[in-house]
Amino acid sequence: MARFHARQHLAAPHLLPELSAERYDQPGQSGAHLGPAFGRDLDAAAHVDEIADRRGSRGLGLALVQSLGDRGAKVATFARTITPELEALAAAHPDRVHVASVDATDSKALTAFVKEAEAKLGPIDSLVNNAAIGQDSLHIHTSPAKIEQIVATNLTAPLVLTRTVLRRILAGPGRGRIVFVTSICAQRGYAGLVAYSSTKGGLEIG
Repeated sequence: MARFHARQHLAAPHLLPELSAERYDQPGQSGAHLGPAFGRDLDAAAHVDEIADRRGSRGLGLALVQSLGDRGAKVATFARTITPELEALAAAHPDRVHVASVDATDSKALTAFVKEAEAKLGPIDSLVNNAAIGQDSLHIHTSPAKIEQIVATNLTAPLVLTRTVLRRILAGPGRGRIVFVTSICAQRGYAGLVAYSSTKGGLEIG
């Protein structure tokens, strides 16, 4: 499994595509990427077919989906709210892009999304965990409910989704890639980001 800091991705967006470049050099291979990008090409290695991406609706997630799509990958992605940009991508590439509105903290909805992605694009061999919610409050002013929401979205959800995808990869292609987009906050402390930094640190330790 690979981990990249969000700032590294923004500074060098080519890093992620290079992870699966080997797949594009293999004649006769096809697939998709899954995640906040799901599919057979998004997070995978040599035999990437489909890549999945969590939260590909805007920002870095949208850029990842677009970049992978430009390279010919099949990509499945979800977000709580589907943006016009995602709708346009799906409409332009109905055979290579699958989008859905999914709550990342709903494990049943995640499993259903993975099944839908595979039914439309084929077996998943890659996953990019990119979804997260931020924080802008001192820890003493952050409610327990907010802390639970941050942990559920930023840490629990990617672990649950990764488990689901790994089981399918092992039962299918047998090889693939899992990518976690973390943050510099996982290594350095910043005021007002205690809960957020803790979740990103959990992904790096895992």
